[in-house]
Amino acid sequence: MDRNSSPLLSAIIVAHCDSPNLRMALEFQREQTVSQRMELIVVTASGERLNLRQEELEGFWGIKIVETGSNRDAGLVKAAGVAAATAPLVAFIEDHSFPAPDCAQAFINAHYTGNSPSRVRSC
Repeated sequence: MDRNSSPLLSAIIVAHCDSPNLRMALEFQREQTVSQRMELIVVTASGERLNLRQEELEGFWGIKIVETGSNRDAGLVKAAGVAAATAPLVAFIEDHSFPAPDCAQAFINAHYTGNSPSRVRSC
């Protein structure tokens, strides 16, 4: 991981609890071709309740666990994730969406070229 470079994409996931879907979503994000340039932000009421293992958090530019104390107001929870983001491009990911490995790269390319990522089949 090149810590001298900035992340290209901050991927935000709201996680209410430890679940197989959360683990699968993290795995699909780790498999992104640009995962080393992605900042992963997990927004949750309590990081401790997620029971995340170190190996599940490896492979990214960086990881942030943002604890909100409550997940009742979806807008405030997502805003907390955006406030923690450091990349120029922010994406919200879901624990039930499993993108192709080049999807994040397609969004990054679309951001910098002005092309719509909806034209990219892999997403």
